[in-house]
Amino acid sequence: MHKAMEGQNTQRANELKSVLIPSSEIDIKELLGQGGMGKVHLALYNKKQVAVKQLLAITDENCKRFR
Repeated sequence: MHKAMEGQNTQRANELKSVLIPSSEIDIKELLGQGGMGKVHLALYNKKQVAVKQLLAITDENCKRFR
């Protein structure tokens, strides 16, 4: 994710930092699906079920599409 923040303006970099969660806090349970951009997993975070999207590659285009 740090690579995705390179070249971003300060506001955009701060926005990305605000949504970063350490992977140690996420318990991946199962793969829900995948596509050309990445995979989506069912996971537990803070005792709640969440969907986690894993990008296959950190590129400018993927970051724009993800956002």
